[in-house]
Amino acid sequence: MVNICYDKVALSDKIHNVLVEWRLEIVAFVTGFVILAFELTAARVVAPYLGSTIYVWTSIIGVILAALAVGYIIGGVLADKRKKLSDLVVFLLAAALVIASLALIKDWAVRVISELPFPLQLQAFFASLLLFALPTVLLGMVMPYLARLNITDLNTSGRKLSRIDAAGTVGSLAGTFMTGYFLFGLVGSRQLLTILALALVAVSFLLGAKKYYVGGVVVALVVMMSFFVSSRPLLSGYISESDTRYSRVIVRDIDYLGHQVKVLQTDGQSLQSGVYSSGSKELVFDYTQAFASTSELKPNAKNVLIIGGGAFTFPEYIAKKQPTAQIDTVEIDSKLTAISRQSFDFDQPANLSVINKDGRQYLNQTNKPYDMIFLDAFNSIVPPFQLLTEQAVQRMRGNLLNNGVVVANFIARPPMSGSSSLIEAAYSTFKTEFRYVNVYKVSPWLPSNATQNLLLVASNTDLSSELKNIASNQPQFAGVLDEHIQITATSNKLTDDYAPIERLVL
Repeated sequence: MVNICYDKVALSDKIHNVLVEWRLEIVAFVTGFVILAFELTAARVVAPYLGSTIYVWTSIIGVILAALAVGYIIGGVLADKRKKLSDLVVFLLAAALVIASLALIKDWAVRVISELPFPLQLQAFFASLLLFALPTVLLGMVMPYLARLNITDLNTSGRKLSRIDAAGTVGSLAGTFMTGYFLFGLVGSRQLLTILALALVAVSFLLGAKKYYVGGVVVALVVMMSFFVSSRPLLSGYISESDTRYSRVIVRDIDYLGHQVKVLQTDGQSLQSGVYSSGSKELVFDYTQAFASTSELKPNAKNVLIIGGGAFTFPEYIAKKQPTAQIDTVEIDSKLTAISRQSFDFDQPANLSVINKDGRQYLNQTNKPYDMIFLDAFNSIVPPFQLLTEQAVQRMRGNLLNNGVVVANFIARPPMSGSSSLIEAAYSTFKTEFRYVNVYKVSPWLPSNATQNLLLVASNTDLSSELKNIASNQPQFAGVLDEHIQITATSNKLTDDYAPIERLVL
C-alpha cells in the first residue's frame, strides 16, 4: 500500500516536472491550434450573410495574416522591454474574452455589414477586420513572447527557438485537420469559438502566474456562459441551423410569391432549395420547374445524373416522375440527406441514389452512361469552378450517350454589350464539346441587367423545336423554353487553369 502511494506521488511529480519544463511549448501548441481553428471558423461566421466565395476567404486570410504580423511586432517589443511570464497570461485571457464575445455578437455584426451599400469585397473585408483582427493580434503577441522567455542561454537559443516554432506549427496543423475533418461535423461555430476560448484559459494556468488565477477562473466562467447563451442568425423566419463539414446550413420559413415556403440556405444571398410549408410536393422555384420540363426531352431515360442535391426536392420529384429511370444524385455534403429528411420531408424513392462526392470527382471517376445530366451545384451564388471548365465539360460529354443532354442552372446576368459574364464564358466552354448550346431566361420578366436564373441546354442534337413543344403544352413556361438568348461563342472559355468565376458573377 505504501509503495502504491509512493508510486502515485512519484508519477504526479514527474507529470508536474514535464509540464513545467515544456509549458512554453504547450502554450505555443495551443496558440497555433487556436489560430488556425479560428481562421477556419471565421468563414462559417460570415457565410450566412456574405457567402463563402473566394472574396470572403481572401479577406479572412488577408486580415488574419496582417493581424498576426502586427501581433508579432507588438509582442516582440514588449518581450524585450518586460519579459514577464504574467504578461502571457494577460494576452491569453484577453484573447479568450474577445473570442467568447465574438460568439455572442457575430450574427448582429455581420448582418449590419451585409446591409451596407458596398460591394461584396468590401463587406467581407470590413467584417473580417471588425471581428477577427483584435483576437488575432492578441494571439500573435504570444509567439514572440514565448520565444524570448525560452531563451535562457545563447548557446542553446537555436534549439529553444526551434522548439517553440515546431510546437506552434504542429499546433497549427492539428487545428487545421481537427477542425476541418472532425469539429465542424460535431459542434456549431458558436460552440467551437467557446471551446477555443476555454482552451486559451486552460493553458494560461500552466504559466504559474498565481495572482491571475482568480481572473482566469472568472474569465473561464464568463466564457462558459457564452456557450449556453442562445445566439442564432438574425434572419426572418429562422427555424434551425446546422454546421456540416462543408457549410453552415440554415432552414427558414419565408413568404415566396404569396406562399409560405420552407427554404434551405448556406448564405444570406440565395435560396438553395425550398418546399411548400403546406406539405405539397410540387416544385417551388421557376428554375426547378423548368428543369423538370426539360426532363421530358428524355421521357424514357434509363439513367439520369443530377449534380447538386440541396434538400433533394428536384431529385425526388424526377425519381417519382420517371420511376423506371435510375436517378443518381451527387451531393458533396453527406449531412444534407439527414437535414432534408428532418426538415424538408425528403422521401427517398427506391430508384434514387445519393452519392456523397464532389461533382467533378464523380465525373472523373465514373464511366456510367447517362441520358441526361442536370447541373445545379453552388457555393453561395457562385458555382464551383471545377464543374464548368472545358475539362469538366469533356467529362460530361464522355459520360453521355450519343444523343444525351446536359441542362445546367446558372445564377448570372444575361450577356450585355461591352461586358463579359459567366453565362458567356460557360456558353463558349460548352460549345467546345456540344454542337447545340442554348440559354434560356427562366424569368423573362426580369430586366436583362439583373442577376437571375438562366438555363443552359447542351446537346449534339438540335432540341429547339422539342423545347418549344414542351413550352406550348405548359402555359407557365410561355416565353421561357421557346425563345433562347442570342449568345456568340468567344475565346473567353473556362479551363482548369483559368476560371475567374467570382469576377464574372459578382
